Amino acid sequence: MSALLTTAIQAHNAQFLAQTGVNVADRAMFASDVAISGVMSTATEAVNQASLLL
Repeated sequence: MSALLTTAIQAHNAQFLAQTGVNVADRAMFASDVAISGVMSTATEAVNQASLLL
């Protein structure tokens, strides 16, 4: 019984760690998207300002 319980706990821990890794990757992708959006917004604002000066 103890070996079976230990195996189940180890399997659960492995699943938890795998899901945690997926969540970390998702957060990294979100941070990248936010950074790209910021760059695009800044570039768009610069183009808008330049066109107003013309």
